[in-house]
Amino acid sequence: MSTLERRPTSKALVIATHNQGKVREIETLLAGSGWDVRSLDPEVPEVPETGTTFAANARAKALYYAGHTGMAALADDSGLEIDALGGEPGVRSARYVHPDLSPAQRNLEILARLRDLPARDRGARFVCHLVLAMPDKVVHETTGTCGGRIAGSATRSRPWRPSVTPSATQ
Repeated sequence: MSTLERRPTSKALVIATHNQGKVREIETLLAGSGWDVRSLDPEVPEVPETGTTFAANARAKALYYAGHTGMAALADDSGLEIDALGGEPGVRSARYVHPDLSPAQRNLEILARLRDLPARDRGARFVCHLVLAMPDKVVHETTGTCGGRIAGSATRSRPWRPSVTPSATQ
């Protein structure tokens, strides 16, 4: 069924992203939960991330897609916060420095800005805010973080993002 069709289904859950990798990850996490996980139809437009917080962006996406599809929607907004950069890139992680830069170029810019800092001054965290919404209201939301330090270079598995080495307490 296309998510463009408005058919309320109590167990249907649309994952509010066009990122199919993310949809597969969430589908795996929700296996056996009773949710009928759906992906967005490619024709459904993306919701602009204009909020000043991860929470605002996630809420906007969840409410828009829940209203558009008539189904429950699970949305997230996430990014990297670096202490030495005043919390940047934060909600602008995907558009940091300039929206036309590739993820690898953004990564290089971040590492260049941190180049002269010792490891102890490279505190950072990945932040993810999740929102579950029905067509008319937010049902639940939560924020998770994974903190640590920015490593000296990108990793082979994630060349597009600075590597965060988790702190011992994570």
